[in-house]
Amino acid sequence: MINLEVVVLGSGCATPIPERWHASFAVLFDGEPILFDAGEGAQIRLQQAKINAMRVNHIFITHLHGDHWFGLPGLIFTMDLQGRKKPLTIHGPSGLRTTLRRFLASSEHGVKFPLKFHEVPVPKTGRIPVVMLEEERFKVLAVPINHTIAGFSYAFVEKDGACIDKAKLSALGIKKKGPFLEDVRSGRTVTVEGIKVRPKDILIMRKGRKIAISGDTRPTRGLISLAKGARLLVHEATYTDDLQETAVSHKHSTISEAANVAKSAKVEELLLVHFSKRYAKLESVMLAAAKKTFRNTVIGEDLLRIKL
Repeated sequence: MINLEVVVLGSGCATPIPERWHASFAVLFDGEPILFDAGEGAQIRLQQAKINAMRVNHIFITHLHGDHWFGLPGLIFTMDLQGRKKPLTIHGPSGLRTTLRRFLASSEHGVKFPLKFHEVPVPKTGRIPVVMLEEERFKVLAVPINHTIAGFSYAFVEKDGACIDKAKLSALGIKKKGPFLEDVRSGRTVTVEGIKVRPKDILIMRKGRKIAISGDTRPTRGLISLAKGARLLVHEATYTDDLQETAVSHKHSTISEAANVAKSAKVEELLLVHFSKRYAKLESVMLAAAKKTFRNTVIGEDLLRIKL
């Protein structure tokens, strides 16, 4: 099975604290890092997580509040200083290109590698996902957030595919692994150690895994639909339930609202992030409240890694 992992690079909200930096998450798919948001300090957290930033080819920005993208200019400058040649594509809502280009131009430091932008107008409402990126083995989908400015919630979706059944391989009498397995996975019949191996002999179909990332938002039907059946939902939980009115006016989510989204979407695990700095005892205050609704909940910490 292809390795799939989520690394929390920043679990804090608009005002960071030393142990919780601004929002940023890395999805590692077969060793390839894909970033979702790049808050201030994202490149430092990448180094601390031992993720090679030069391998990042796609960055998805949920919305244009500074705590979700102010780490981009520094990351881009470092890539340039290290001699990057290959393109970097930044995906997000309309206005992203102009905003970042102005920021970069103000430093009078030209970027020598190709910087590409994929801007998508944000629908006012909607549960039908927008396809932001489609590759051979995965795609990234998006639905509108309900926040003070336009933006997207995202889902990384691994495509369904065939994988090797080790028991069937062993039953054929083949003990060694090798490049021939990729040939079989691609639909070809091969002969190994004098044994003919057909795809139907050793392959089983496996449903792709999904990771949903809320961004800053009030709960929405679109997000529930996007996250349906996800292995992991990364959801903001800016406020405790006693600050419901504040959450509504600032268009964020409370702890119980995040848990209800996870329950409604029938996800396997909920990862809570984007906490107001007013909360020091997250385990006792927030985790206990969330688990009343959704038991399989964890508190996000900077540099936490979750393997799926």
